[in-house]
Amino acid sequence: MQCLGLIFTVVFAVGLSAPRAEAARGPVPKPIQPKPPVVEAAEIPGLPPTRTPTEPPAPTEGGDSRAPAQAPAEAPRPSAAVAPGAATVTRVVGEVGEQIITSREVQINDIVEQAAFGRLPGMTAIRVLKGSEKTFPNEVGNVLREWVVYLEARAFESGEVPKIELQQSIRAVQDGVAALAAWSRLEPSSQEVAEILERKIVAKRFLRLKSDSAQVPITDAEALAYYKKNRLKFGNLPFTSFRENIKAFLIKQQMDRRLQDWLEVLERKYKVRNFIAG
Repeated sequence: MQCLGLIFTVVFAVGLSAPRAEAARGPVPKPIQPKPPVVEAAEIPGLPPTRTPTEPPAPTEGGDSRAPAQAPAEAPRPSAAVAPGAATVTRVVGEVGEQIITSREVQINDIVEQAAFGRLPGMTAIRVLKGSEKTFPNEVGNVLREWVVYLEARAFESGEVPKIELQQSIRAVQDGVAALAAWSRLEPSSQEVAEILERKIVAKRFLRLKSDSAQVPITDAEALAYYKKNRLKFGNLPFTSFRENIKAFLIKQQMDRRLQDWLEVLERKYKVRNFIAG
């Protein structure tokens, strides 16, 4: 009996000491399980890079945890005809069908006209047209009429402008604007200048053709009737002193009237709109 009691006492003591020793050592760590490799989206051909599962998207203002908004798209670049960084302010001043006419084009057109085809009487330097001038609406009208004559000429003619004629006009413009500061501010490209010159050459050629066909001979009787109607303009000099001048005047007057009627027909045909007409 004493032996059995001793054995029981020893077993009981061992049973009590085991939890205490375990508590002293602390909890037994669990074995570390290896994490599966994370494959970045950038490593998969054809997919854009995304966040890994361990990198949640940062919350936006107000606590919204949705993905942040994308950056705005890049603004379109200016066309090649107008160099980037140009300080010239331009506005739409007219239309010919689907062709938009800007104030910048009117200014360039006016400078090219003076440099390549002659300045106004009494002018030695190139005049720079300003959008605030009273004559600016008239210049807009000139550009619009030049466009419709050019388009009408292309509808009837297949010939191109001779290359040598175009090159001579380009050189004339280059020489005329060499020291013109306003030309640098407008920044026209060489292609733009060539296109304006080609349009002008074709339009002028076709307009001369129409002018010749619009001339109608004036008889002596018609000239005399004008002389008598405007007798005070001629003083005491006889009709014979003014006969040829009166005929030339009446021929030009009729030609201008016929051309004006023709241009008005073209303006309706090509749907011309002058937004700043006086």
